[in-house]
Amino acid sequence: MRFRSRVLLPLVLALAAAGPALAAREWYDYYLQARDKDIPGRKWSDCVRNLREALRLRPTPATNVQTYGLQFVDYLPTTTSGSASRESRRTRPPSTPSTARSSRAPSRRRRSTPTSSAAASSQNAEAARITQRARREVQRLLREAQELGRRRAWDESLPLLAQAEVLARELDADTRRSVTQEQERQRTAQAEAVDAAARARRLEQRLADGERLLEEGKATEAKVAFDDALQLDPRNARALEGRRAADERIQASTTRAARLRALADGRSLFDAGQYEPALGPLTDACADPASAEGAEACPLLARARQVLEGLRRQKELRADIDALATRGEQLMAAAASRRRRSPSRAC
Repeated sequence: MRFRSRVLLPLVLALAAAGPALAAREWYDYYLQARDKDIPGRKWSDCVRNLREALRLRPTPATNVQTYGLQFVDYLPTTTSGSASRESRRTRPPSTPSTARSSRAPSRRRRSTPTSSAAASSQNAEAARITQRARREVQRLLREAQELGRRRAWDESLPLLAQAEVLARELDADTRRSVTQEQERQRTAQAEAVDAAARARRLEQRLADGERLLEEGKATEAKVAFDDALQLDPRNARALEGRRAADERIQASTTRAARLRALADGRSLFDAGQYEPALGPLTDACADPASAEGAEACPLLARARQVLEGLRRQKELRADIDALATRGEQLMAAAASRRRRSPSRAC
């Protein structure tokens, strides 16, 4: 029994020690080893070897990638390799006359120089290959995003451009600029499309309002609606015809004395800064632009509409700013949550 214990105990201990080594390593094991241990420990050759293995198992860089459990990491082997290369060059001791003299003397150190140079060349070549691979990945993401942008699929293209932006940070200025310019172009196109869609919806709504009000015999309110539509589309045939019909009904149903009173009421409201209530009386007074009251009322009506349009745009801008601020807070909270779940970065 004692003999069996003497035989089995070393075997058990050996198997226990070999267990982690026998387990298959994932891409993130190599990547985190290079990022969090090799670089802080200045083990440059180990860093390059581990990054090579990580890229072999997972060639595509990405951000916020799940590793094990609920752990997430930004997988940027190109950036890590660039940091290793810079640190390697920065910490390399400069040559001095004394070292130059010692290199001329026959010694073991001189014989080791070719090996060190070969290792440095291998590291530089590997870093160059990693950088080239990242550049190809950026170009692929850029092409896919451009194709999606042409199809107006901005919800799909802009995330791809965000990935390309992260990868391009350690690349050349031209690559970074191409990604940034495409981002700006697509964001502008998206904003213009959203604005055009909103204007189209508002135009259709005001045209429908004007036609309904005209049928209900509310010529003044109908003309206000048609004028709103013409601000959005000055050549819209439905709006032009609707306003003409509204003007005819206002002139037929009001007297010049009534239009003069409407001008006075509209001017008073305008001077008091009550621009929206002033629209109705000024619209009645402007029904006959060739008349004296119309000549005074029409410019006031246009100014009131201009002020109201500016106020409307300010309200929309404030709403957009509030929405962006809320979205920014959500993204910051999500990023902080990911940092708490992911391993701490040592470099």
